[in-house]
Amino acid sequence: MHRKLTTVILAILLVLTTFVPSAFAASAEETGTAYGNTKDYLTDLGDRIGWSDDATWIVVGLARSGELTESQGEAYYESVKAHLEANGSAVLDEQNASTNAKTVLALTAAGYDVTNVGGYNLLAPIAHLGYVRKQGMNGPIWVLMAYDCNNYEIPECDVPRAQASREALVDLILSTQRSDHGWAFSGTSSDVDMTCMALQALAPYYRGDNELSAQISAEKIEKVRAAVDEALVWLAQAQNADGSFSSGGSVCSESASQVLVALTSLGINPASDSRYLKDGKGALDALLAFYIKGGGFKHVDQNYKANNLASMQGFYALVAWYRYRDGRNSLYDMTDVDIEYDIDVDYDEEDPEDPDDGKDDGKDDGKDDGKDSGKDDGKGDSGDQHKDGGKKDGSDAGKSGQTDKDTGKSGKDSSQTAKAETKSGTKAGTIS
Repeated sequence: MHRKLTTVILAILLVLTTFVPSAFAASAEETGTAYGNTKDYLTDLGDRIGWSDDATWIVVGLARSGELTESQGEAYYESVKAHLEANGSAVLDEQNASTNAKTVLALTAAGYDVTNVGGYNLLAPIAHLGYVRKQGMNGPIWVLMAYDCNNYEIPECDVPRAQASREALVDLILSTQRSDHGWAFSGTSSDVDMTCMALQALAPYYRGDNELSAQISAEKIEKVRAAVDEALVWLAQAQNADGSFSSGGSVCSESASQVLVALTSLGINPASDSRYLKDGKGALDALLAFYIKGGGFKHVDQNYKANNLASMQGFYALVAWYRYRDGRNSLYDMTDVDIEYDIDVDYDEEDPEDPDDGKDDGKDDGKDDGKDSGKDDGKGDSGDQHKDGGKKDGSDAGKSGQTDKDTGKSGKDSSQTAKAETKSGTKAGTIS
């Protein structure tokens, strides 16, 4: 009798454990729902703002998921071109090199020739290290990612001693690693968001299996690997007990988003690597906790409406996750833009919980997107060999980026094929 009872209990336990899903298995449907509805929310937002410069991250997310239409990409391109023409320069923002860099990422993802946007070369201004350094940490991080996204050749700078190179940009990032082994925008204590963005920029050199890593010295590759390994340890220690991540003292969705992009860029599975699972939950669970029914993500838990910037970051983080899941290039490795790819996710369309209340634009509680980044990054400029070259505000450097406006007026790479109106589909990639 005792043996029979034991057998029955074991059978019941087996059944129960069979139907208790793991943390990530349980979130698979939730992930698809959040992905699909946020895609729709951001597409609507892009339409409402006319695919202006403010749609940069929407373009990146939609293009890397195969959801950007030809008309959306064209509208964004025309907006950037109009901005350049109004400035009369290849510089989009005199204080922040990251604006050029992020625009390079978006136009590359959409299949456009960034070296000839209405006659302006977006890569030219960010070849000036003085301009890049002006912004602090955001400058070298985003500029390196911009050049690396399609293995672009760095143009010749009009001030030779301020010439940017991949090795110089890597050096700038490595030199600002904090003593606790992470990175921060300012101060001595590392920040999750900045650490993850630095990891994203260093990822190609950490892997060491690509054309980019061959462009810097073997000694520098080893330094990158050591720095990244130390930062990954710090990141695991910085994770909260519930699997979430904090920045500036607050648990927020953007930190989870940046962790997802960083780990997948490094080839690390955020759903199974035990270093980044706390109580069975990781960055994906942390991000989904901020999802707003009907599409979008809020910034912090106290918010009740979607935050635009948090939604953009959350969406492209999910794109990074799906690309990793599907064995595709990472989010910012855009050497595959000529290869058709669509994320295959089924989801139920949701109506917003408060459809009449509108969506929060996030201006009051949004995370820093690099536009106000002219602050000190916590490291002095003493001993900067490019200090004199840095006196330029970037606008002069940008003038050399103007090309023949009679060529490439559409901005499209001449080798591109036509795209259907529905999705981005086949696009030309490498620009020689």
